[in-house]
Amino acid sequence: MENIRAALPADASRIAELIVTNYRVNFYKFFRNDEFYFKELNVVGTAAEYCEGSEALNNTYVYDDGVVKGMIRIKGDEIEKLYVEPQFQSGGIGGELLRFAVSEKKASFLWALQYNERGISFYERNGFALTGEKMLEDDWIPLLKMKKLENDERPADISGEKFIVLDRSYLPEMAELYKTTFSGEPWNDDWSDADQLRAYIKDLACSENSLCYGLLEDGKLAAVSIGNIRHWWEGTNYNIDEFCVSPEFQGKGIGSRFMKMIEEEAARRGVRGIFLQTDSDKPSYTFYKKNGFTDLELHVSLFKSLK
Repeated sequence: MENIRAALPADASRIAELIVTNYRVNFYKFFRNDEFYFKELNVVGTAAEYCEGSEALNNTYVYDDGVVKGMIRIKGDEIEKLYVEPQFQSGGIGGELLRFAVSEKKASFLWALQYNERGISFYERNGFALTGEKMLEDDWIPLLKMKKLENDERPADISGEKFIVLDRSYLPEMAELYKTTFSGEPWNDDWSDADQLRAYIKDLACSENSLCYGLLEDGKLAAVSIGNIRHWWEGTNYNIDEFCVSPEFQGKGIGSRFMKMIEEEAARRGVRGIFLQTDSDKPSYTFYKKNGFTDLELHVSLFKSLK
């Protein structure tokens, strides 16, 4: 965390740029308030909040590798703000700021905009979970509370004691599980190249809006779902790119149990259904059909409604 430091008065304008840019990019689409986002909200006014000696400045830290690319504001054990310049997002800066807040400043919770599924997914990948608590900011903006999970905790309101949201730390185990499960398949010969496989899993698991789930059995990763939240085909869906169960645990009903847990969590998040693609001549096709998926008129596509 060598690139993270306390904010200085000289950073005020840059911090303001980060906040204003992210507000417009991430939140304007939900509220469509031209008066606020392009008049009341501006760099000059926001920078004034971070003047020398201000509470906001004293609680703020920046990611600076020669250029200030991200900021985080922490008050007590609450993370109040975390923003990364859009051009530098998906590069690990947000995750590093979040780890700094947790490990160095003992931050343990935050409030996320209910509509901001991308942001919620980011926090879940980094070890936070929705608590079920909700509040209205300014009497009309819905915020959801998220807390940092301890190592032995599970997300709230999810059936199954070992169902977890997977973050980047699980990437090696995810790649190994995928290789163990599918390396013998004739259509997966390419995965003899370990580096190529790890790169493939990383691209999927760290893509925009990615959301990956895992099932632990005796502390061992027994099943994985690598996917993302997509807004298309008449609503919001959880798209599964890869779903696999370790050969060690196959034939024990774990795959169906895991899928049910995913469905419950997806429904809790307001997802309309689960979408995936598979070939009808693969064993997985029969598994999905048995678990309630139906064929779409799209090529080798399956869908299960949660409504």
